Amino acid sequence: MELRSIIRKLSLDVHPTNKKIVGERLSLLAQTLTYHQQIEYSGSAFEKYELNLGKIHLFFSNAQGLKTNDNKSPKGFVLYGYNLHRNKEIIIDAENISIAGNKIIIRLPAFIQLTSIRYAWAPYPDCNLINNDKLPASPFKIELSGNF
Repeated sequence: MELRSIIRKLSLDVHPTNKKIVGERLSLLAQTLTYHQQIEYSGSAFEKYELNLGKIHLFFSNAQGLKTNDNKSPKGFVLYGYNLHRNKEIIIDAENISIAGNKIIIRLPAFIQLTSIRYAWAPYPDCNLINNDKLPASPFKIELSGNF
């Protein structure tokens, strides 16, 4: 469970200033794992992906009510790859992202041969994906096979 980077957002302080959020998240974890209460303690977690016609579908567990915390388009997704000639590396923020049930759909730009996707993969990520319990999605990194 990733608490540090998602909670602090854009802070360089190693100690979270809002300790209430940290305590609440740890309390959910303890209630579930120690006291065996049936409550949600984790945000959405990446499960698998499917490539379809210029789009990548990212499937999540714990994704009931998958949405953003600001009612805007999902952010925090970065695409890594090469140009079509494979002579220049490309790193761009994903655009054209939509939510459909328990999955995220990213329309891939035609000019990139995708090799990797990362979500909230930075010390202080700017991301906004949450589940119905308002718990943030976990950071993840996907290395796509067959695109090297």
